[in-house]
Amino acid sequence: MFNDVEEANLHPFGDEESPGPDQLRHLAVSLRECADAVEGMADKDEDGLIPDLVITSSVVFYTHSAEEFRALVRLLGGRRDKGGYEDAFFVTRRFGSAEDLVTVTIHAPSRESVCEKRVVGTKKVEEQIFVKTGHMIDEEVVEWDCGNLLGEEAA
Repeated sequence: MFNDVEEANLHPFGDEESPGPDQLRHLAVSLRECADAVEGMADKDEDGLIPDLVITSSVVFYTHSAEEFRALVRLLGGRRDKGGYEDAFFVTRRFGSAEDLVTVTIHAPSRESVCEKRVVGTKKVEEQIFVKTGHMIDEEVVEWDCGNLLGEEAA
């Protein structure tokens, strides 16, 4: 069994190497150990000391290419949701309920690497450098066409 990131040979902080099947298996082992520990906490709480909590947990993958992103999204399967903000784009799959939510999120290298940006207009906004200047500028209004990244089970 693996007890730390180095021993499991995982590289969660942007290593150039993509996670291979062995790394994913090691991650699964670590997650099972975590689940066993959490279950053990519940089993040992005979006096009801653990309050009613809303607990969430996440596993996050950062990909290095559009191809890698699309492959991991396809492998994740199940009901997945698209999301994004500014230049970020990601797909998330949820497990459990609102009270015990676990998510797996796969981040694309950038929104533009997997989606097509379409400028659909402009709008006037106040220029802001460090503070609002009172000077109005044009800002693009964009839509993103990300195609069918999720397949038939998409949300």
